[in-house]
Amino acid sequence: MSKRTIAVKPESEPRPARQADWEIVEPGAPANFASFSWSITEVASVGGRTRIRSRTTRWTDGKLASERFEGELESGAYQRLAAQAQAQFAEQVRALMQPMRWLWPSFKE
Repeated sequence: MSKRTIAVKPESEPRPARQADWEIVEPGAPANFASFSWSITEVASVGGRTRIRSRTTRWTDGKLASERFEGELESGAYQRLAAQAQAQFAEQVRALMQPMRWLWPSFKE
């Protein structure tokens, strides 16, 4: 095995930074990286009337906001809301089970 010499260049002296090389960035508003939202809606049929109660709480931009309301509707509104909720749930279950339909013993194309 032969020995070879390696030439190393001398390190150059670092030059001082010029003012034109700097970028001055002003501090901005504090970044709001988190937000929170919570809501609840209660629907009940009481005495032939549909009662709705709702409450929402949000925390965004460092501020907490809360809203709530109560109201009553005719009795048919409860049946319509329940039917819509059941249909929406059935559609979500169908979409979830669709990829696995070939595993069902009764599946035939």
